[in-house]
Amino acid sequence: DNSQDKTAEKISNISNISNKKLFFFQNKFNKGLNSTISEAFNHSHGDYCAFLGSDDFFDPHYLEELVKFINLNGGDFSVFYPQIIPVDDNGEILKDKINFRKEPYPTNNEILKELFLHGNGLASTGMIINRKAAKKIFPLDAGIHQHQDFIMHIQLLLLGRCAFLKEAKTCYRVPTDNNGHMSSNCVKAYKRI
Repeated sequence: DNSQDKTAEKISNISNISNKKLFFFQNKFNKGLNSTISEAFNHSHGDYCAFLGSDDFFDPHYLEELVKFINLNGGDFSVFYPQIIPVDDNGEILKDKINFRKEPYPTNNEILKELFLHGNGLASTGMIINRKAAKKIFPLDAGIHQHQDFIMHIQLLLLGRCAFLKEAKTCYRVPTDNNGHMSSNCVKAYKRI
């Protein structure tokens, strides 16, 4: 999204090494998250789309576990959610904040009830969307600049089943006032709301 951090430089270095499997697209100006995700979806080709924020990272076996799950269970799920490992600004695991989901196949009504009564406990980072479901919600509303993942989760849960993969783990950088995270409790986030 034409970010001013070093993301573009790092990706360009990687794509020069393995240019047959990695494609890099950058907006000419900062369009916002929903426009950028929609643009990325338009460039994607696979049956599934994975989301990963530039400040988060997958467990080394994350995609392997996902493929195993899909091969065993078929593709009739709209969305797959990982187990979340919260990390601090330095990437250190915040053990006191870990809360793994024990139920791999909750009903969508249970998840929607949680979303509305207890807040968004679902993570977009590491979320994998079935392309058939994604086609029904893309392009995302470019006018929404905060809580867009909340809306995306609701749309996906209304379309079909979800699963929480026990072994697939994603490290999620916990928002703080200092790290500039979109969900940080800061003035910039309140302005977007």
